[in-house]
Amino acid sequence: MEKYKQIKKNHHYVWAYYLKQWATDNDVFYITKTGKIACDSVEGLSRERGFYKINPLSKNDIEYLISWSKISPKHLHKQHMSFLKDFIFLSYISNAIQESHLETEEVRNIDMAIQYNSLEDLHSSFERGVLPIMKELHRGSEKTLTNNENMISFCSYIGLQLTRTKAFKENSITAIKENSFMMAEYTEKVELTERNWWFISFMIGLNVGFSLYSSRSKNNHIFIVNNTEISFVTSDNPVINIHSSLSTLNRIEAPENLDLYFPISPRYAYMINESTEYNKLSDSIEEADVRKLNNLMARNSDQTIYGNSKEILETVKKQRKST
Repeated sequence: MEKYKQIKKNHHYVWAYYLKQWATDNDVFYITKTGKIACDSVEGLSRERGFYKINPLSKNDIEYLISWSKISPKHLHKQHMSFLKDFIFLSYISNAIQESHLETEEVRNIDMAIQYNSLEDLHSSFERGVLPIMKELHRGSEKTLTNNENMISFCSYIGLQLTRTKAFKENSITAIKENSFMMAEYTEKVELTERNWWFISFMIGLNVGFSLYSSRSKNNHIFIVNNTEISFVTSDNPVINIHSSLSTLNRIEAPENLDLYFPISPRYAYMINESTEYNKLSDSIEEADVRKLNNLMARNSDQTIYGNSKEILETVKKQRKST
């Protein structure tokens, strides 16, 4: 079957290549949402059918997305509009196909590819861009990030991985609903947000990525080498904010500070921090530090925690019960 006819209905919100760093022969140990430890192929994990499916864009949708984008700096608004223009065109084709009532297999495939493949392919393009950088980091070579182009690609990937997950979607929409439930005039905006989250989350991810890159000289970038006997774990929400100020916020309050933690593999991790709390980890890391980071990763997971062995996940389960 030609590539354009292959409909990608099962969408990964965590890159399968990323999860393979914890896998053996493509299978990875994980804690299920029921608390059991299982082992399966990374290809079937952290994915949901139609998660990145795009919807046809109405005039209201487009105006709402533009209003979201206009809050951003001008150069980012321009970038958003460039991507949105492409999606508007694809939406126009999809609408035209549906209104034509043509029932040929060829036409149906084109429409399905527009709906299911478009955003999935866009995320894949960012993953391809960061792939050689990730390979260097997996080898322990942080020098790859001294190259500005590589740092741009890496920060863009981090920003998008932060905002593309199921956990980020659910937490964000819940917060918007709870902040708006007493305001009837916001009902339509909540509905528009849910309907267009696929593109809103993409815009937010681009903004976060640019912010991480532009503030690189004042933030603390920390490459962590874990030589302890305890490996790093990861989850279906692999980029997490662990800034100490989060403990003072209520459940739906947006954080103002970021200390981002991202395990790259069982042995390596990367942090982009506003605070200096974790600076010591650039020199060495102790087992207590690894346990703390693993516990934070587990607490911020949505449904699944991944590890490179059953034993490390048993340890994480015990930690969660004791905290």
